[in-house]
Amino acid sequence: MNNWDYSIFWQESIHQVRQAVDESTFDRWLRLTEYRGATEDALNIIVPSAFYRDQISVRYQHLLENALKEIAGRDLQVKFEVGHVKESAPVETREPVKTKVLPEQSREQHLYLREDFKFERYIVGDNNRFAANAAVAISRNPGKTYNPFFV
Repeated sequence: MNNWDYSIFWQESIHQVRQAVDESTFDRWLRLTEYRGATEDALNIIVPSAFYRDQISVRYQHLLENALKEIAGRDLQVKFEVGHVKESAPVETREPVKTKVLPEQSREQHLYLREDFKFERYIVGDNNRFAANAAVAISRNPGKTYNPFFV
């Protein structure tokens, strides 16, 4: 019988896990998950690749299943399947982060940095999302994450 619809439970568990992990981690691993369906005891979740499936299973499956247990009141398994994930993942979008911009007079241009190589001008797609998120995380916490970083 495949008449089980746990999509509401999935949405709420994703919301809870989003609160538990930092934003770059959520963007990197969990934003591209999608609820596909369920059986009585398990939710089927689509992920973009086998690598994502393996990493999410190791890192976040216990968090997701604990959140589902808290919401549903019983044990539910999360089964990840590789498939095509729609770009509009089933999570709400966040508002852009507002940063304080220094006046142009106080900024000194480095001799070897090109003005057109900025995060604001970088186009993020399916094939470079991980590298873009890693680069942003490094720029926000230099020396703490992905040190050294090679692309």
